[in-house]
Amino acid sequence: MGRILVTLAISLVIWNLGQLGIRINTDGGVFVVSAILAIISILVFKRRKKMPKTDFRETLRFIVMEEYLFLVGFWLMAWVRGFAPEIRTLEKFMDYGFIRRYLMSPTLPAEDMWMAGQSINYYSFGHFWASVVIRFFRVEPAYGYNLVLALIAGLTSSMSFMVASNLTAAKEKARIIGGLVGSLAVTIGGNTHTVWYLLSHLGLEGYWYAAQLFLCSFRSTWSLA
Repeated sequence: MGRILVTLAISLVIWNLGQLGIRINTDGGVFVVSAILAIISILVFKRRKKMPKTDFRETLRFIVMEEYLFLVGFWLMAWVRGFAPEIRTLEKFMDYGFIRRYLMSPTLPAEDMWMAGQSINYYSFGHFWASVVIRFFRVEPAYGYNLVLALIAGLTSSMSFMVASNLTAAKEKARIIGGLVGSLAVTIGGNTHTVWYLLSHLGLEGYWYAAQLFLCSFRSTWSLA
């Protein structure tokens, strides 16, 4: 949860201060807000008199499993996007445009990329969060866009494991199995539509959307092999 809560807290602080006209939506602003929140967290932690008792070994096993799933989800999405990194089709171009505008605007709201003199009139806090994450990555927006997609895949994989394992009121092994099943169902289950279409139609003729990325990745991997 740390990756989500930390980046979300930083984004919310900068978002609200930026709306007041304060020029804080910059690399320096992200560093200052991160440092202040880190100091506050340390002070709050030191003031806690008692820490909750937990089974360290069991907790460590779950942490290792969550981190492993995060890395797998992150790596797999980065690998797939490596074969199809183009920011086009569907809403990718718009998403990328909004992210770039937030990276270019020290105050908020950011200017719309299509309508000169107008601010972004769209539900775009997710795009703003992505721009803050890209500032942490310290890369060009075009690379950061795909890295954010990989980050979302990793977070989805690890966090769905955490939720599913906590909902499984059983022993440790059963919780881990339940968490893995939940993680696979949430992260990959929705993307199996291509497979079901292939089996039911005996081919991908006329199929759209997921098939394009699937075929591009498959062909690229096959050519490398």
